[in-house]
Amino acid sequence: MADDIDGVVRLVDGILQNAPKDQGSPDVVSLYGAVAHKHAEERFHGKPKAAHEFMLKVEADQESLRARESQRLVEIRPAAKIEEHSPVQQRHKSAAHRALEEELAAEQAAHIEQANEVIAREVMARESFVREEDLARAWLRSGLQKGLNDFTKKQEHKFKQLREKVEVLREPIARKVPQHHFKRALYVSKTPRHDVPCYATVRQALDTACDGDSIYILPGKYELSCAVDKNLEFVGVPDAEGNQALLVSSGRLAIFRMVGEHCSIKNCVIRHEGPAGQAISVTAGETTVEGCTVTSAGGHGIMVDGSRGVNLWVVDSKIQGCRDHGIKASGAAHVVVDGCDLNGNEGHNISISGEVTASIGDNKVHQGQAAGIHITGSTCVATVKGNTVQGNAGPGILVDNGATPKITNNKVTGGKGYGILLHEAGGVVDRNKIAQNGDHGIMCDRAESQITTNDVSHNRGCGMVLDNHSQCLVEGNTVANHTATNILVGGGSNPRVSVNFIGGGGGG
Repeated sequence: MADDIDGVVRLVDGILQNAPKDQGSPDVVSLYGAVAHKHAEERFHGKPKAAHEFMLKVEADQESLRARESQRLVEIRPAAKIEEHSPVQQRHKSAAHRALEEELAAEQAAHIEQANEVIAREVMARESFVREEDLARAWLRSGLQKGLNDFTKKQEHKFKQLREKVEVLREPIARKVPQHHFKRALYVSKTPRHDVPCYATVRQALDTACDGDSIYILPGKYELSCAVDKNLEFVGVPDAEGNQALLVSSGRLAIFRMVGEHCSIKNCVIRHEGPAGQAISVTAGETTVEGCTVTSAGGHGIMVDGSRGVNLWVVDSKIQGCRDHGIKASGAAHVVVDGCDLNGNEGHNISISGEVTASIGDNKVHQGQAAGIHITGSTCVATVKGNTVQGNAGPGILVDNGATPKITNNKVTGGKGYGILLHEAGGVVDRNKIAQNGDHGIMCDRAESQITTNDVSHNRGCGMVLDNHSQCLVEGNTVANHTATNILVGGGSNPRVSVNFIGGGGGG
């Protein structure tokens, strides 16, 4: 019987060895167990011990056959297919092989489910990140927009305040030349006339005149040096060829020393030829100089120096070739210089100091040997507007010693020095054109000025220099095309510089 069993074992082993590699095999191990069990019942009936020993051998053979079956299944697993087979193939699968396939399919499904869960978590994390990124960008955009809106509102408010200040400066300078009605006409002529009685000298007419008289001076050269303490009008009368009355002095005193309450000098040439002294001196009352040509070889062309209530109007006149300043105003006077031509004076063409209140407008100020216009002193109140300042040896406009003038709508060009020099000064510098000067366009030295909406270009130095602890507001200017830096800040200065156009030239 043992040989029969061994034959069954060899038969089962052969079936396993010859089973197709790509299919399952019959459950021969179970078949072998069933055959051996039936054989034991028939052969060892009534012999339990022998039957038990036989079945132990059968179980050992079954374990060996199962091991071979498992090894064969491991070898064919790479070729196993998870998908459903045809009905014929399915019938040939063993129960163990189907169980293995189901286990593999379950494992694969579990792996796929885990992979799907991982992918789902990554997708959710990505979507969350994108939402957070979008929120961050939206928050950043809203923050930047709010900041920009706030900055714009502040700038608009600041410029509104500046415009309100500057609009006051843009009002035309009122000439307000006083008009007085004079009573009587007196005439002065170098030659006798038959139509009217004439005086041979201006002094004679002055001595005869009363308050309110007019003295008409015909063409000719007249020596004169006088104090005018009456309310008089001096009027030059040109002839058909345009010749005018020429009033001269070679002494040390002024030709006209004006101390009357209301006086005027019109259409005369006034020339001081002495080594010292002014052409016209005003120390009291109101004086108007209109349509005159004034020069002094020894001093100022026109000098005003008086207390409050002293007023000087210089209108449509030429002040030129003076040894000192063209117009010098000090004390506490009120001065208007309008529509004049000031040139070639060795001092400043116009100099304003003290407690003077000055309006300087629509003048041509050029070719001076010092500054074109000089404003000095903390108690001085000056408006400098609409002037053409050109070709002066010093600064076109010089402001110092605490002065705070309003300098607007001027053309400052072609000077040998600075266009505008602000030294220990304040005030407003607005809407000026400053170009082609020999040094910096605007020089600030310990200044606290508002420098706004100016056109500064083509100066040989820098466009603007803010030096020596200057604390200026610099806004809305166009600064371009300079030999050196367009705007230079140095020397401990802390200006507020914003909304300027910087272009061309030496840099920012």
